[in-house]
Amino acid sequence: MRYPLLILSLCFPFLLLAQEEGMTKGQRIFCEDQQAFSLTESINVNAGYKSVLAERGMGGPKREWLWSEVGPTEHPAEINPGGKAIPTYARERGNGTGRINYLYTDPYQENRIFACSPTGGLFVSVDLGESWKNAGTDQLPICGVSSIVVDPENPDRWIISTGDSDDRFMFSDGIWRTEDAGKSWVNINGGVRGKKISPQEDPSDYLYIAKLEAHPCYFGRIFAATNKGLLVSNNALDEANKVKWKQVGESFFYDILIPDPDQPVVLATGEEFWRSDDCGNSWELQDYPAYKDQERFPFSRICMVNRPTTGDVLFGLSCAQKFSQSGLGEGELWSYSPADKKLTYMRSLRDAMNNLINTRGRALIVDPESETRIFTANVQPVFVSENNGELFRRIEKNQMHDDVHHFAWSNDGLILFVGHDGGVSRSFDRGATWQSANVGLGTANVFGLSVAQTQEHQVAYGGYDTGGNILVDGQWYHSTWGDGFETIIDYSDANIMYTTKQHGHIHRSDDRGKSFENTVTSGKTKTDWHTWIRQHQRLPNVIFCTGDRLLRSYDKGENWDVILDVPGLEGDYLNVFRLFTSEDHPDVLYAYVLDQTKVDPILLMTTNAAEPDAAKVKWERVADVPKKGWITSLVVDPDNPRQFWMSYKSAEPDQKVYRFNGERYSDVTANLGWCVIGEMVLDRNSNERIYIGTNHGVFTRDKSEEQWTLLEGLPGTWVRALEINYHTNTIYAGTFGRGVWFAPLYQD
Repeated sequence: MRYPLLILSLCFPFLLLAQEEGMTKGQRIFCEDQQAFSLTESINVNAGYKSVLAERGMGGPKREWLWSEVGPTEHPAEINPGGKAIPTYARERGNGTGRINYLYTDPYQENRIFACSPTGGLFVSVDLGESWKNAGTDQLPICGVSSIVVDPENPDRWIISTGDSDDRFMFSDGIWRTEDAGKSWVNINGGVRGKKISPQEDPSDYLYIAKLEAHPCYFGRIFAATNKGLLVSNNALDEANKVKWKQVGESFFYDILIPDPDQPVVLATGEEFWRSDDCGNSWELQDYPAYKDQERFPFSRICMVNRPTTGDVLFGLSCAQKFSQSGLGEGELWSYSPADKKLTYMRSLRDAMNNLINTRGRALIVDPESETRIFTANVQPVFVSENNGELFRRIEKNQMHDDVHHFAWSNDGLILFVGHDGGVSRSFDRGATWQSANVGLGTANVFGLSVAQTQEHQVAYGGYDTGGNILVDGQWYHSTWGDGFETIIDYSDANIMYTTKQHGHIHRSDDRGKSFENTVTSGKTKTDWHTWIRQHQRLPNVIFCTGDRLLRSYDKGENWDVILDVPGLEGDYLNVFRLFTSEDHPDVLYAYVLDQTKVDPILLMTTNAAEPDAAKVKWERVADVPKKGWITSLVVDPDNPRQFWMSYKSAEPDQKVYRFNGERYSDVTANLGWCVIGEMVLDRNSNERIYIGTNHGVFTRDKSEEQWTLLEGLPGTWVRALEINYHTNTIYAGTFGRGVWFAPLYQD
């Protein structure tokens, strides 16, 4: 046993008699568990998506499929930094693999550190960040991980929380436990699977788990900070369906801290501040820091950092109008004394640096070498104070990705790690300089994907917060910075590639990715944040771009014509949100037009998209869509251009995939259950075989089949993009959290 009797006596002084009678530590804990929890109904930890396919209505055929990871699983090299695509001021600011929101240094295993991606899962390094490998969460229904705790007496026993605690990109499947270092997992939500929840509903209906903490007295006593309150289990090591959870409070909790393992005090913070003085058996609501503009910014979060020498706790407080993306208030630094329960205001963090915001609320840490040295961040650079927060200075920019989430020290206090939207960086000189530590960290969040029609892997994708990225000759390169979206690799000449970033910016390479200095952005349309481009399927120099006007270029983006003027349409319409082309009918385009409600769209169609005179491109309205909502994809029938398949972003068990025969819509959702569709693609060399990417993998069926077949083997994350390479008869999947994967096309 690692914990002395002193700790146990402080935690449970009233159980010392039991100890004298020969009861083990575990028995004493469970004795208290029965007393405290026997009358409490188990809290439903799994308020997000159900984890068992059958429970989610996804019956029907399933086949193990040979999916292979393409990457990136290392830090992409930057192309021509200092040019137009990656200006000098943006060097390294948008580079990397993907989001890491939480880091955990294992205090019991030398050199072992865990990195938690809220969309990509759990990764582990046993060499202090030199290399990483997936820690087994690819096999989970939702592989995103927000937090981890490790048993001090069993290094192979871990408990994790799933989902994204800082934003809305991945919902939770609750809490899981492994006894064999990630080879197998059990869900310990308490046997309660949870209700179905549609993604159209208020996100507060989902469960968000921000942090787990295990009590030093006994690893089976687990605290979980969630948006449904603070959840406490005293028997987290029991059989999975016997684990019970008790709820403390009903607000959004964000952090848990045990200031001193030799004392029974436990702190839990978020929108409220709670304290327990008996190891978490009972709780008392505490005074909350009186931060500025509380009425304007009512949603608040507190992250806590322990300072063992002084005995105080640092509070990093951030506030906003509401959870996730919203108006931001002023971050503040407070000090809390557990001994006398005193809160002391220290300073504003907006004035000290570039603020502390909710979605990056853990970017605060003290130096174990000197507790008056404080590091904090938001958008890089990192800021450091040498005098307990009185003054902060900035560490030089362009050393890591923007959007810093979390700091962690190595066990010996010599290496400082930071997790950000590009992966992990580390510093060997107490924050002065930083280097990437992303080898093996395959966490890319893919929006748009294209592949070359060649025998080799040549890939271009747009990544959330990591811009445009390409794979050429086995090497990944970062081609354009910002948020990356749709991409094109010219089907007639793989030397020509396009990548995009926010607000309509398009960059072109004519030399197989050696340079993306051709800026072909058009000022004739106002696009959404997501830039949508497509290539004509017969005339490769012709490309299209959507926005409040639909544009066409005849010369690879150098000049543009308006072929659909949305402000000129009859009705109150915003823009052409997306555009769909057809390989079999190259002059046919479908335009997905949003109105002011954004959920009641219309479809327009043209059959002469390549008409040289832009004014003569004619559009007609397609029969009204079958229901309101967001359309995610449309693929055109190879035999009849007025027929198509169409999908909705919906978690309902029907009315999300339709077949349109030119006159009416038929619901062909069949056995897709509660999964959510992100993309569809048609295999033109088959009997009209369709592939769909969802939050539970890739499904397929052809025109003659009645059910969808799940092609198993992908990680448990969203599939946002699909592309087919007909030279190799393979399909590529762009996932939101685990990068790009490929597999053979379906065969019976």
